Amino acid sequence: MALDFLTSLLGWRQAHGPPQVVLVPPLFERDHRGRGRMSRSSYDTLFCKPALRWLFQDYLAEGLQSVMRFAPPEDPKVSVNFRFGASLKELGSNSAGSLALRYQLDAMDPLSFIDVKASARETSEARMRGCYFHVPSGLGIFGSVPLLQQVSDNEKGPELGLRWSSPDVTAGAIVLPYQDSQTAWLAGRLGPLTLGMQYYGGQPFRQDWPGKARQAAQQRKPDALAENAQNALSDLQQNISYAVAYSPQGSSPYGRGNFTAVVEIREARELGLAFFYHLAVQRLVRNPLEDHRSVAGITNYVDFGLQAVVDLAAQQAAAKVQKGRPGPISRKAAGQAEAAVPTRQPALRLGLAWQMNKNVMLKAKVGTDALTAALAVKSWGAIGTTGAASVGWNIQRQQRSFGFALAFENYGNIRYERSKGRPRVGSALVQRHVALPEDIANKEGAGLMVKKEDLENKHILGQHETASSQYL
Repeated sequence: MALDFLTSLLGWRQAHGPPQVVLVPPLFERDHRGRGRMSRSSYDTLFCKPALRWLFQDYLAEGLQSVMRFAPPEDPKVSVNFRFGASLKELGSNSAGSLALRYQLDAMDPLSFIDVKASARETSEARMRGCYFHVPSGLGIFGSVPLLQQVSDNEKGPELGLRWSSPDVTAGAIVLPYQDSQTAWLAGRLGPLTLGMQYYGGQPFRQDWPGKARQAAQQRKPDALAENAQNALSDLQQNISYAVAYSPQGSSPYGRGNFTAVVEIREARELGLAFFYHLAVQRLVRNPLEDHRSVAGITNYVDFGLQAVVDLAAQQAAAKVQKGRPGPISRKAAGQAEAAVPTRQPALRLGLAWQMNKNVMLKAKVGTDALTAALAVKSWGAIGTTGAASVGWNIQRQQRSFGFALAFENYGNIRYERSKGRPRVGSALVQRHVALPEDIANKEGAGLMVKKEDLENKHILGQHETASSQYL
């Protein structure tokens, strides 16, 4: 009888003990997406290029990289962004850096802002940039001007842009008057599909047509004007890129959805194929820093990407040589012409990132040019600190490469994601949600406890959005 009483007492304590939990660490990097997306073309962002750059470049670059992002807690509308990069062999002579001071109208919505940026590369450069986006109408205007009186050959002059965006369609243009060039884009979303095109280059229709027309009339060549128009259209075609993306669960305007596949033809010169897959997965864990008797598992973030580029221009040139190959007498001449064609192998690279917990992330990429792996470690505090080291092997140069990265930041939204299957310091930063029956394992730690009914609460997950978040 005493044994039954003791068993029932232990059972009561177990039933009323701490709930079993699943750890939900924050994403490794604070959310700085979209801070300047309304001041440039939306084409690259919509077709997953920022996500691919993050996967293949961040923490994997050769040399020394440093980033600092600071904002006063009293006024987060003001921020400072510093970047520095240098080669390990030539720290003094081969380096580049920039410092930007920024003010945005709304602390929660970064689309309208003004900033001043100074860059130091081979020559110094300073520019002032401004952007205003009116959310109700979807209209935006932006531009930048150099602050130095004498603009060098390497520095672009003033630029002016105008755009219109909605949750389904975006269009706009950027003009650089002093360089006689412009960028124009048009993109739209229809269900899981995103389609778009972008023109980048000179202004093909700003030619000396009146002069050429008079010259053609004097020479009695009525087809000259049509020939000029055909040349202009050909130039236009050679500078247009087309892309289509498929994201079955809906793509983010920031270009980092759960799954995105992209096909792109770049200026009739390259065919690009890419996909990016972001997963929040849950695994069992034995973490010495946690009380293992109540932890059912931990959420990991896995990013996987593949990119292939085929040089269409080289293949077309090789095909022309092959088609026009003469007979046996001229084989040598044909071989010389064939050797002059830049027959480059299709570029292929594969990238993988695995965030194990809130402090550690592993990254690696394998490509036709190089193999690289990196380890990044993050310390969460009043000022977040990230350190990373990478080692690689350059296949083309047949030599090793090393890289180091260091980042400091104290602003940016902290985001969480639940596996499908307010910021704090230290161990309390890790959120927890009540374990499902299949997650049950052992004991409780310290952190934010999330109830079952709040598992998908976007505010708790740090995924709250502004009125303009879904604008393309």
